Amino acid sequence: MLHIDFDAFFASLEELRNPSLKGKPVVICQFTKNKTSGVVVTSNYLAREKGIISGMPLYIAKKRAGDAVFLEADKEYYEEKSRRIFEFLSRFGKLEKRSVDEAFLDVPSELAFQIKHEVEKRFGISCSIGIGKNRVLAKIASKLAKPSGIKEIKSIKELKDYEVSLIPNIGERTSKKLNELGIFTIGDLIRVANENKSLLLDNFSSSIREFLFNVVFDKEERVEEVSKKSLGKIITLSSAGDISFLLKELERVVDMLYEKLEGRIFDKVGVFVFFSLTPEQKERKIRRSRQKEDILKVSKDLLKEILENRNPYEVRRIGVFVSITEEKAPSLQEFL
Repeated sequence: MLHIDFDAFFASLEELRNPSLKGKPVVICQFTKNKTSGVVVTSNYLAREKGIISGMPLYIAKKRAGDAVFLEADKEYYEEKSRRIFEFLSRFGKLEKRSVDEAFLDVPSELAFQIKHEVEKRFGISCSIGIGKNRVLAKIASKLAKPSGIKEIKSIKELKDYEVSLIPNIGERTSKKLNELGIFTIGDLIRVANENKSLLLDNFSSSIREFLFNVVFDKEERVEEVSKKSLGKIITLSSAGDISFLLKELERVVDMLYEKLEGRIFDKVGVFVFFSLTPEQKERKIRRSRQKEDILKVSKDLLKEILENRNPYEVRRIGVFVSITEEKAPSLQEFL
């Protein structure tokens, strides 16, 4: 699961349509009718370095950053750009839009770098991408990756030294109550959830304590079982070629993927093809298997389907993924 969060989205779009703004503090505002006062909606990172934050009254923002450029929010422009970007991202896989500037994308983690590169190249804005097995971990990872980074978090335990307020959906009120109970860090929360559950059970509503326990045990909003265990491999082609060349390259990808599988059972095979301008994906459900020949046969069929009405010489990258249903197959020693 990926969480994609555009960096300083509104301000970045303003810089995109007016390049003279680059290198300057830019503050996006909501003005009153007479334009004499208002509130900060968001800002770029240069303005944030001067202490400008969302929700700040305009008069305070101007005192802190008198050299900043103050612009009125252009909602229609931002929403149209957002629509186009998300429309493009949905070609990679299942997209779950959460706001105008962030979304979850249910694709193999190997696609993160390619997606980031494509967004920056096509739309001229940067994004941060978080990778996690559930939405909470992916969202935290994207926050820690800002600005313009990629980060993977495999377990909540990796965050034990961070404050509990880092966890999404924990507001100021819940955070304050946790602090009053002696729970300041995520590590404290993990310890209490394992050793003193009654502290959480007695002090929070059923919905909040369920959320907290799910976060601690890495169960919060887990993606579907098959998607959660996708494994893939992508290569960049060293040159262009016809379909025979691409099929040979595909065999190479399958060999590398099969090594990573280490005997695991899978029940879906998919192919990603990155053309000069657009990505395309096809996948097929199959009987449960652990045979490389099944990956190779299905992936070749899928590649041929994708290329049926496309120019093979436009292909730049090829990827293959499978959806795992069981862990590594038992060895003979495990039966003895």
